[in-house]
Amino acid sequence: MSIAPTTSPLLHKPEPVDLRLILLTSLGGAMEFYDFTLFAFLATTLAKAFIPPVAPTWLGTFEALGVFAAAYLARPLGGLVLANFGDVFGRRHIFLFSIGLMTFATFCVACMPTYETIGIAAPILLIVLRCLQGIAIGGEVPGSWTFISEHVAAERRGLACGIICSGLSSGILLGCGTALLFETFTDTAWFEREGWRYPFILGGALGLIAMAARRSLQETPVFHETRGKPALIPHLPLEVVVRDFRLNMTICIALMWLIAATLVMTTMLNVSYLHRFVGYSTYDALLATGCCALALTIATWPVGLLVDRYGPGPVIMIGSVILAVSAMLFYGYADRSRMHLLLLNSLLGASVGVCGAVPYVLVNAFPAQVRYTGVSLCYNIPLAVFGGLTPFGVNWLMQYEPMSYAYYLVVLCCIAFLAGLHLFLYGLKAEMQQVRK
Repeated sequence: MSIAPTTSPLLHKPEPVDLRLILLTSLGGAMEFYDFTLFAFLATTLAKAFIPPVAPTWLGTFEALGVFAAAYLARPLGGLVLANFGDVFGRRHIFLFSIGLMTFATFCVACMPTYETIGIAAPILLIVLRCLQGIAIGGEVPGSWTFISEHVAAERRGLACGIICSGLSSGILLGCGTALLFETFTDTAWFEREGWRYPFILGGALGLIAMAARRSLQETPVFHETRGKPALIPHLPLEVVVRDFRLNMTICIALMWLIAATLVMTTMLNVSYLHRFVGYSTYDALLATGCCALALTIATWPVGLLVDRYGPGPVIMIGSVILAVSAMLFYGYADRSRMHLLLLNSLLGASVGVCGAVPYVLVNAFPAQVRYTGVSLCYNIPLAVFGGLTPFGVNWLMQYEPMSYAYYLVVLCCIAFLAGLHLFLYGLKAEMQQVRK
């Protein structure tokens, strides 16, 4: 039986731009990204609290990054399961569940006993809680993009997705800023003993606020339309996505590879890179990473506007070239002086703003009946594979080539450029295909 995408006028017409709706949607994502990335910024401190003390400091940090990677590997499980329910039962309920799960896991991390208290059970429990965080964020980000794209008019999807990306980036900025404040104004011994818990308590509290704010969100107009026609909803959205949209999946995964690597390398790994390989203090490394996250937060808005104006293809092609050049400049000259560090890291962050064009591609690559599942699959698989393994890969390559970070980003920019060229020449054909049950 063939089931075509919805073509009738929507019963609940999307609004051109509802700024309040977009901000509420991005608020939850910001809080979840804060909770999720805080672990990366505090990796060294958490390694001392949860990893056996017999290990050298560098090995403890490496093991802490392994716990960080575990959350990435858990993303697909949460993303695909939650997305399947989101396509069948609605986006709003999954939206509330994901932030609730993240808030619960973050509070548990804040209250966890350390290795000194419960021994080997401490890192095991930490891995379990990190996996819960991974499951939550695996459903959150695709849900944000899907939810907002179905609430705004099609000609404003780029801007809406760009603002959502800005909200997610602001969570990274908040996590970096929190770590920087504690690094600057607290005693190191106190912070390593018990102070590290307070950023997580703050994250849990902010999560509760975001949960309360999200309760006012309404289901998307597009889902209301498909729910009124049960025949339009496939029983297994994942099967439909894999079977009927392979080309679109390939393009989306290639672009998400760029997001996975750039976000991990330029924000979450940046503090460790600048401190360990370049020789900057933790304070300078956090300050530079904050500048990078701030520039990224600002840049995704205009990128979204450009996507609405010119389409994703040209924006991704030009943005990929700018990002490649910025990466070579940053990793080649950041060690010259503190001013070089801050300016080049800000330029790199602004260049990463090209990633704000990618969500537009993902939400337009699949029809509404399977959109949440399609976006989640293309988001979480690259994040699990490339996001989770990037810390180990690039740090291993640094033994042989000091510019490994830069060269890896340049390769990804070339792949993204080719994906953008395909979009420019051929576009996306999601709405022209049939969704077979």
